[in-house]
Amino acid sequence: MRSVCVRGKIADIGAGTRPYYHQYMQKEQGAEFVNLDRLAGDETNFETDRLPYKDSSFDTVLSMNVLEHIYNHKFHFSELVRIIQPSGKLVLFVPFLYMYHANHNDELLDCYRYTKDTLSRLSEENGLLDIKVIPVSRAMMMASLNMVSLSIPRIIRIPLFCIFYAIDGVILRIRPNHRDLFPLGYVLEAKKL
Repeated sequence: MRSVCVRGKIADIGAGTRPYYHQYMQKEQGAEFVNLDRLAGDETNFETDRLPYKDSSFDTVLSMNVLEHIYNHKFHFSELVRIIQPSGKLVLFVPFLYMYHANHNDELLDCYRYTKDTLSRLSEENGLLDIKVIPVSRAMMMASLNMVSLSIPRIIRIPLFCIFYAIDGVILRIRPNHRDLFPLGYVLEAKKL
């Protein structure tokens, strides 16, 4: 998130009640966040409802850890793009090598995992340009640890994290492309015509 720069009026779709990631982003002066989430009292159904904003209302639209919960993802993605003004930007994060997160007490589904190819194609189909899909990863060992981390007692996770992080450092020196092969997730950045 540190490389993401947001500007102007920003719609954060599915932000929850306390979007921690805002603190990591670069913000141009005057950046103004508008958060939309059912946990904050909004009743918009992302599966079927149009987002409650006019076309081309925002300079930047954020969607972090949301798209994987939307079964009707093509509709929702098109709604994200609809509310971006021309020359505006979409910034989206989705997990990839991440455990199935079922049993939500807030009734969220866990529907999909998206590849770099799918995110690029969704963006192209919706008329976005300058598409960048950036893998978020260290490499294979960290991806493996991420998949089982909740099964491991917390006291053991920290030493395992350090060991796996070091092993991945060695692997990446020998095989740098492993960073792209074992992504924990993807950040998508794209501009609207």
